[in-house]
Amino acid sequence: LVASRPYTAHGLFEVLDEKEIEVIPNPHNTDNNNHACSSSSPNHLDSLLEPYHLLTKPLETQKDTFLDLIYRKVLSVSIPIYRMKQPSRISEDEFEFALVLVKDLTKSGKASIRELPVEREKALDSWFIGYYWTPIVMNCNSDNEEDWEHVGWKFTAID
Repeated sequence: LVASRPYTAHGLFEVLDEKEIEVIPNPHNTDNNNHACSSSSPNHLDSLLEPYHLLTKPLETQKDTFLDLIYRKVLSVSIPIYRMKQPSRISEDEFEFALVLVKDLTKSGKASIRELPVEREKALDSWFIGYYWTPIVMNCNSDNEEDWEHVGWKFTAID
């Protein structure tokens, strides 16, 4: 999931002792003033995660997409944040972004997301070696079926 701009936060989880990670809307959304998944929407980004779902062990990354690995704390536990970029073979804009990895979503988070299909060959070109990716979108306004916003990627181990 997309992590944070400068990696300082004012509210990933309500019970945080150390607030160093913030869940933010897609920073590359062309309509930056109208994020459907803002904290005021019925389903919002913070509802996807619980602190105990965050992965603490770094994964191997593709060399041409990896920029940096930094650590921030959540409840006194160091969490790796991957600074990445899209390779030119996927996007000519080569967008930069940051990710934190989670092993699972909350029950309500699972109910509010949808996986978007991707051609297998493209999905195998993954930022994380040994995994393929699937984009996930979240219905941020349960009253409007059109309010789907990209919120991250699901990475699945290759069989």
